[in-house]
Amino acid sequence: MRSSTKPTMIESDSPLGRLKRRTYLSVLVVAVVGTLASLGLEFLQGTLFEPSLWPRGAALALYSWLLWAVFAKRVELHLVEAIGLYGISVLFLWQVVLEALAGHPTPPSLHLTLVAIAVSCLITVSRDVAARFMASLYVTSFALPALVALARDEPVTSALNLDLLAITGAVLALLFFLSTYNHHLGQQRLETEEMRRLAFTDAVTGVANRRKLYEVLNGTLKTGVSIVLLDLDHFKSVNDRFGHEAGDAVLREVARRLRSELRPHDSLGRWGGEEFLVVLPDTSSSEAASVAERLWRALRAHPFRRAGRVTGSFGVATARTGDSTDRLVSRADARLYQAKQLGRDRVVWSDANHPMSETTLILEE
Repeated sequence: MRSSTKPTMIESDSPLGRLKRRTYLSVLVVAVVGTLASLGLEFLQGTLFEPSLWPRGAALALYSWLLWAVFAKRVELHLVEAIGLYGISVLFLWQVVLEALAGHPTPPSLHLTLVAIAVSCLITVSRDVAARFMASLYVTSFALPALVALARDEPVTSALNLDLLAITGAVLALLFFLSTYNHHLGQQRLETEEMRRLAFTDAVTGVANRRKLYEVLNGTLKTGVSIVLLDLDHFKSVNDRFGHEAGDAVLREVARRLRSELRPHDSLGRWGGEEFLVVLPDTSSSEAASVAERLWRALRAHPFRRAGRVTGSFGVATARTGDSTDRLVSRADARLYQAKQLGRDRVVWSDANHPMSETTLILEE
């Protein structure tokens, strides 16, 4: 029995890939309509250069196929780009040769085509490859007519429009300069973003560092924010028994485990050493206590590869009217200290010397 396989649809999931497809669709529609309109207008005016019908017809067929390929999404985008770039370049040179054989200088429309190819080239390939490709195509575009003129013992200038050649060369050089300038700007922006990321990221765990956490706290202090400060119990023994590399691995596992229990808009960071801080925007005291309990349980239940079982002591605090970041953190730190004094491996979310109705102590099960 013959099996039928449905064609696989290929689409780039990246925003750049989707933007490219939309751009190519628009450009190709204009190219198809423009080619048909140009042929029709030249036919009506009686100025149609019949030898050019072959390359222009081939170009129309190529544009149509590219339009289908981009729209149907059944051809890899990089393959569509390569076929379009090299196919249009070959058809461009074909028309240049036909014009030269007819004794015509390269018309302005073909110079515009060369500029359009340059733009496409800068979009589809690297700048260095684009520069070499466009330089070769530009030189070939006037070398071929010059060779035809020399073969006929005609002046080279009769086959070339020197003014248009100079203008086209200047436009191509400007395009490459602008592309290079834009590339350097993009690189600087990426480097700046990377430096900022490194400045606000803990090198061991990959979560926010204290500097970033202060920035987050200062921005959320007036929104009913709560925080959870936790310290890993007896973590020094992990480093002593298994080494600092294993200790760092445990810290990374802790960060991943805690992050998995938080909401997307919550912030997790390493406060220092084996301490972590969780920022919970728009979270009441009781809600923060529930989050802390969830984190506490998740940490206790997680089997760590080298260290086995790791526990933590948690202190919870909620911002009050007129609070500063330091006062809020100080209250959480005081409750963390109480959790340690009471035997570690627990959560304290209000002062331990207050009545039990105002205190929640989640003790070891």
